[in-house]
Amino acid sequence: MAAGAKPRIGIISGAGPMAGISLLKQIIVGCQKRGAWKDADFPEIHLLSFPFSDMLSVESKPEKVRAELAHCIKQLENHCEHILIACNTLHLFLPEPPPHLLVHLISLIKSRLPKNSKPLILASLSSATENLHGRLLGIECEYWDPIESQKTIDAILKGQSPALDWILDLAKTRTLILGCTEYSLAFEDMPSTASIIDPLKLACEYCVNLSYPKLTTETFFKAPSPIVGELACSP
Repeated sequence: MAAGAKPRIGIISGAGPMAGISLLKQIIVGCQKRGAWKDADFPEIHLLSFPFSDMLSVESKPEKVRAELAHCIKQLENHCEHILIACNTLHLFLPEPPPHLLVHLISLIKSRLPKNSKPLILASLSSATENLHGRLLGIECEYWDPIESQKTIDAILKGQSPALDWILDLAKTRTLILGCTEYSLAFEDMPSTASIIDPLKLACEYCVNLSYPKLTTETFFKAPSPIVGELACSP
């Protein structure tokens, strides 16, 4: 990377595909909030949306998904300094050791968890079954009903808008982690709160901070966007 150049960012998407688009949009809007407006003000971002094989049903083939994810990582390694996977569940299929360029989506959560908390996680059936977040965060976690959660995720993937008021009710009494980027999509226009931790918003903050001075998540997502229009939707 040339001296003074902004780090290049790679986003692996496709599981589901709208999550990567949402992250890209949030990064652009985040840069606008830091004063970027000319083309050269923005970082180089590579969005790779890959049609991943089934990873949720009993018929899924983990080795095939691992090979697909490895292919995506290889595609971006020579073009990026930082790679993000816009899907929690895909972290189950990372190679060992994980690639050094990877910005681990779930690891970003750790610094935002209150001490001694036992968060409630809204996740895919696969992530809950494998205790993905508990293992990677190294803490005791509780997963909200995995079957019902998967039904909600499937509805969002189908472009539906299921009622999610119950999530706000849960957040009144405990810390919640949006452990699937489909939940992140559904809450895209919601302000950041201390009791709802959204890894996709944390990933956006991380990416923008690579090029611009740091702000806290609370300040970052409350800052007004300088541009009014489609791309200026509050993340």
